[in-house]
Amino acid sequence: MKYSYIVIGVFIIILGLVGYFVFLRPNALNPEQHGQPTGNTQQPNKIIPVDPVSIPAGDKISFGTAHGTVEVNNFYKVAKGYNGDALVIQKTPEYEIIYNSANSAFGIYITGGQVGSSRTLAEADLVNTLGIPQAQVCYLNVVWSVSASLDKSMSGRNYPLSFCSKTR
Repeated sequence: MKYSYIVIGVFIIILGLVGYFVFLRPNALNPEQHGQPTGNTQQPNKIIPVDPVSIPAGDKISFGTAHGTVEVNNFYKVAKGYNGDALVIQKTPEYEIIYNSANSAFGIYITGGQVGSSRTLAEADLVNTLGIPQAQVCYLNVVWSVSASLDKSMSGRNYPLSFCSKTR
């Protein structure tokens, strides 16, 4: 009898954990978080410097993709710092480029200027920072989104890069 209570208790704990990870844990690319591939600890405009000890060694970082390995410049070396779980690679008045190592996702968040021109600048900045051709950037997990304060009609959604086809 005591054994059955233990089994039932373990089963309830497992169900609770599954429920948490399926229903309560924030999605890494949740449009409600401005399309940024971040976790749930993001705080606006709070950037914590990168600890030099935590910067990956070497000049390149490799990503496995469906199209093979893509090797990019070590963007940790030029990053501005961390905003919650997100590594802030670049921050300007027009846009912010971030990276989330938990799901190997890059995000561009348009915050000012004209959406089209700011997006073009941010995409070029990302390509330049990574040091690879646009075609290879398309193999990576990258989206862009728009701040609701800039354009409500475009906010709340993730968009593919302008130079990438709809299918990757």
